Amino acid sequence: MFSLLFQFILVPLVLLVFWFPFVVSIVLIVLFFLIEVSGIAPTLFKVKPSKELKLTPDEEKIFSEYYVFFRYRLGAQDISRMFAIMQVATVLFVPLFLYKGLYIPAGVFAVNYIVLAWFAPKLNPVHYLGDAIKRGKLTYMKEYKLIGSVSEKIANHLSGKEETTSERSKAE
Repeated sequence: MFSLLFQFILVPLVLLVFWFPFVVSIVLIVLFFLIEVSGIAPTLFKVKPSKELKLTPDEEKIFSEYYVFFRYRLGAQDISRMFAIMQVATVLFVPLFLYKGLYIPAGVFAVNYIVLAWFAPKLNPVHYLGDAIKRGKLTYMKEYKLIGSVSEKIANHLSGKEETTSERSKAE
């Protein structure tokens, strides 16, 4: 939802950048900074899961690493989507700012691209790991399955069920 609002704000700025590049670069830096702080800050906290979830040590590690995804799934996915839009915008803005002689804003956006590439997968790991697996990087399969297992245990805990399908299959 917020990613759509972000797109509505970004499109006029893309058009205005040709006439007012310095002013738009400052507005974009502030806008990107505010969105990034709201998306990045929660990923910096390592939260231990509740004992009631009965997670294995590997699952606890995954829960702690992707806590924002498990706790605020829709919001994390939306901010991850905004990060992807910001990366595309950065690819457009950096050459334009370099052409206009705005080297400092171009450098800020170039660094921003790298920062976003590092944090976006933490907000939506299912998308990024699934994409990597589809491209043949099967080393991510274990982590992908652990995320599914943790998600299932959280859903079962919230609904009041005790055992997961993986626990039932082990019992059989």
